[in-house]
Amino acid sequence: MNNDFTFKLGSKLELETKKFLQDYLKIDTSNPPGNEIKKAEFLYEKFQEEGLEGEILESKKKRGNFILKIEGSSPENSPSLLLLSHLDVVPADPETWKYPPFSGYFDGSFIWGRGAIDCANITISESMGLIKALRDGFKPKGNIILAATADEELGGAHGVIWLLKNYPEKIKTDFVLNEGVGVKLPLGESPQYLIQHAEKGVYWTRIIVKGTPAHASIPELGDNALLKMNEIIKKIKRYKTPVKITPAYRDMIKNLKFNWLIKKLLANKFTIGAVLWLLKFIMPELAQIFKALTRMTIVPTMLRSGTKENTIPERAELVLDVRTLPGQEREYLNFHLRHALGKKLYDEIEIEPILNEPGTRTEPGDILYKRIAETMNEIDPGAILVPFLVPGNSDSKEFKYLDIPTYGFSPMQEDPDMPIEEALTLAHGKNERISIKNLLLATEFIYRLVKKF
Repeated sequence: MNNDFTFKLGSKLELETKKFLQDYLKIDTSNPPGNEIKKAEFLYEKFQEEGLEGEILESKKKRGNFILKIEGSSPENSPSLLLLSHLDVVPADPETWKYPPFSGYFDGSFIWGRGAIDCANITISESMGLIKALRDGFKPKGNIILAATADEELGGAHGVIWLLKNYPEKIKTDFVLNEGVGVKLPLGESPQYLIQHAEKGVYWTRIIVKGTPAHASIPELGDNALLKMNEIIKKIKRYKTPVKITPAYRDMIKNLKFNWLIKKLLANKFTIGAVLWLLKFIMPELAQIFKALTRMTIVPTMLRSGTKENTIPERAELVLDVRTLPGQEREYLNFHLRHALGKKLYDEIEIEPILNEPGTRTEPGDILYKRIAETMNEIDPGAILVPFLVPGNSDSKEFKYLDIPTYGFSPMQEDPDMPIEEALTLAHGKNERISIKNLLLATEFIYRLVKKF
């Protein structure tokens, strides 16, 4: 790690930052039920020790949201910044973990715990980076708000969505920096870091099929809804949604420092298939990511049917996780479901929307984007930002719906003991952990970035 860093290995700040994350990870905010108030109170007390007065807003009992505002010296003439993260985590099964998921265990290189990657590391790096800047006497020109919110893992209804509806003045700023991919790519001569500027849409959908019940001992007397659903699942699996090269995808290809011919082939909807076919034999995970970035995906995730072991089911329900590219909405999904199933089968089903969240994109190149780039150049000379469309989504979408430029970024470099491919599987997975090196890197980034506002 760079000796010019403020947050470096062997320093007192390393010990403080590490303990901050360890103590934070010990607080269980698995969602459901959330109970984020515990982490909100933890942050409130931490900032109070620094002489900073935050506030906790509860959307309902125990669903706490923590907000801290640092007043700027010239807010009318300077851009404001929101440092965003979330307090809740997905559940973890301790039986499958090497170390307990709510222990904050440090093995000498990595800090273990549910949320270490998604996204306790972001909360702590944003908090500690801001704290250190303020300790140094930093006074921002524009307002800086730090918000750690509830319920992101289940859509944000008790967090960001609730805050924007009820307390917009407490959370709306000119720019937003949120959790997101900041991986240093293991290719090219120049350091290249992904920055999340666009997200796919989410259209959860329930398909309902009806049949006729009968005793299972004479199956021909009934019409088995489960067998109909089986045919639907097979047709969805076989169906290939068309490739679409979106502006968000072109942003990435344009900025990627890589072989020009491969870039050209990857940016052409007629040639990308051949490139990905070859890539799957060399880097199968990367091939699957590129595939997801250039088409809508329709994935069956939940199936429910039947009421008794010996009864032909008269109803079957299938839940689809549908991820659309920016610009593709529910009408686009319905069009392709009709093509996938055929008119006869499509006319027999009921389609019930569960969730409608369109994909989003921020145009790269604004003030925040440039200051992130400047900061990364200080940290890793020659660093280049590569805008990245992520297959999933986050609370960032709520700000993009309001046309607020929003990025997901926290720098992460490959660890000798853990390839980047493995690191990318840890969020929501077992044995989630972050290296102390990457925690300090992310905190150094925030420390330097906020001083540009």
